Amino acid sequence: MRFESTSGGAFSTLALQMYREGGYVGGAVYDSKYFVRHYISGDKKELPRLRSSKYSQSDTVGFYNEVVHLLDAGSKVLVCGTPCQMAGLRSFLRKDYENLIIVDFICLSVASPKVQRLYLDYLEQEHQSSIIELKYKAKDIGWHNLSKRIRFANGKTVYGKKGVDHLSRTFHNHLSARPCCFNCKFRGFPRVADITLGDFWGVDKLKPHLDNNCGTSAILLNSKKGEFFFRNVASRMVLEGIHVNDVILGNKALLKSLPVPGKRAEFMASLDKEPFDELVDRLIPIASKKGFKQWCYQSFKNIHRIVKATSLHPKPLFQFLKYNFFSSNIKTSWGKGALIFPHRYCVIQIHKKAKIELDGYVILGEKTISGSKLETRFYMCENSCLYVKKRFRIMYGGNIEIFKNAHLIVDWCGGNVNNTIICGDKIELGYQVALGRDVVIRDNNGGHNIALEGYKNSHPVKIGAHVWLCSGCQIMPGCHIQDGAIIGANSVVSGKVKAHTLVTGNPVRVVDNDVFWNL
Repeated sequence: MRFESTSGGAFSTLALQMYREGGYVGGAVYDSKYFVRHYISGDKKELPRLRSSKYSQSDTVGFYNEVVHLLDAGSKVLVCGTPCQMAGLRSFLRKDYENLIIVDFICLSVASPKVQRLYLDYLEQEHQSSIIELKYKAKDIGWHNLSKRIRFANGKTVYGKKGVDHLSRTFHNHLSARPCCFNCKFRGFPRVADITLGDFWGVDKLKPHLDNNCGTSAILLNSKKGEFFFRNVASRMVLEGIHVNDVILGNKALLKSLPVPGKRAEFMASLDKEPFDELVDRLIPIASKKGFKQWCYQSFKNIHRIVKATSLHPKPLFQFLKYNFFSSNIKTSWGKGALIFPHRYCVIQIHKKAKIELDGYVILGEKTISGSKLETRFYMCENSCLYVKKRFRIMYGGNIEIFKNAHLIVDWCGGNVNNTIICGDKIELGYQVALGRDVVIRDNNGGHNIALEGYKNSHPVKIGAHVWLCSGCQIMPGCHIQDGAIIGANSVVSGKVKAHTLVTGNPVRVVDNDVFWNL
């Protein structure tokens, strides 16, 4: 429940209690075009639709009438919305109903539906596929990353991170906020709702034992009625009391309205005139550290990694210098930290006509047990190629072999002990590919031929983004694993694995669909 919620799952717990009492729950849901509207239901099967924040202004036409009809009929109702929407509901009702629990949340701002729709149109065009899921604050790559998960009908999954993703940049720079958000009348105290929910930003410092990067809720009890209802669910939560100032510390929006950004008028006026991505890139370029300060910061990180990897032993230090600075066929960058960091007991053999291009760093032979002498082998043959975009980390006992004319392409891959990658044609590893112990990936059969019609000795392997290969599994030639999949321990994969499925066995079979996991 926490994994699928925006923060710590508090709303879902409150909603389930209302369903247990035979009541109704109202909140924001997506329609088929991912516009947001308010909806009320007495069926707990609807909770997945109501759960999690939508970050776009919702349509409440007819919703308040539905609520008042249920209340007048004696039904219990729990409703959640923005503070201004809940203030509007109280004004509409004209009296306080004992059978009504109003929940709001700590609201930074409400985004324009048009901006979100333009963003989704841009993504569908970019990936040539329709969107089948939009999930804000997806926990797959961690709650603290503020990432959204967008899934496409073609099996592709995109993770939009704060500071990089186009829509996130408009939201966090307040360009997509509604005009009323710059002079909000419903911040501060007393609150209009019986219960207020929010992300407990700062929990990692104040209460680190309550933070595992899967979301932690801050819960403010604002009325006796809210406190009484909350008692019914307290036993289903891990709770600790805090001072309200601890919540405010990480949620300034509780008290203060947004400042009006200088570029907002231009942004809104240009929405119909420029492609969405180009407009955002022009007005809100991706923030990056530049100049001498950035060079110094990266240099400190590089030196730390050198010391950690080599322990200042002569052999790995010599390997570091040789392959990063004295090999013309290896493209590295000190300023970007795109370097090869060999640990002790690495055996490295790179042909002079092999090619390595690094936009990210490579760690070879990292050890958990410092005294271990377990060897790590890295071999590249003539005309072979390795390209690393962000990170390629192989622990001790690893065996990486890239044969003649073969290409190994790595976005971001983290390995464990005794990983083997045998590349004779082409192997692609996407963003956040996690390798368990003793995992084998190979795109060839080692030169052995079988007298079968259509037999190929090698066949490319492609592994998508955010894929977990569990201990002992073997990825065979021709395998295509789509985004978000999990390959069970000791499984053998030789064909296609669909996105967000859990498979296991030899040969693999699907155990579950729509599976999500956290790294």
